[in-house]
Amino acid sequence: MHLNGKDFLSDCEKKQKTIVSCDRGQPRKHIAENPNGKSVFHIQLDGVVYPGDTCDFLLLCDAAEHVAYLIELKGKDSYKALEQLGKTADKLKIDLNGYSFRFRAITSGTPHNMENQTKKAALYKKWGKNIPLKEFLIVRTGQLTETI
Repeated sequence: MHLNGKDFLSDCEKKQKTIVSCDRGQPRKHIAENPNGKSVFHIQLDGVVYPGDTCDFLLLCDAAEHVAYLIELKGKDSYKALEQLGKTADKLKIDLNGYSFRFRAITSGTPHNMENQTKKAALYKKWGKNIPLKEFLIVRTGQLTETI
């Protein structure tokens, strides 16, 4: 996969059934179940593809829908997680032309406040075209397991 002017290999098998995004020693994680064996690509972005202020992982699902999952594992600052997801989408929009984005933030604590609601609305307006909000942006505490 060509990202940020370089070629990268996936951190998982092409049709891997379970893809886990996690930071070593941290309890937060995203688990993607791939029961139909769709073609997938998984890579750590932060510190590997891009230096700093980028979400942690990218998971591409190359089935007919061409979906790019941006995954951020964050402490309690869910607003910062939302910011990083948006900034990462901005960086990837050319390399991932034709993909629709799904934002995932897994935190150790998710305060619900107006600042977060405003940020969610802005992200949805910019990146969530024709995608139901509940599919586009998911913020969870601890762990998120979903079928792709």
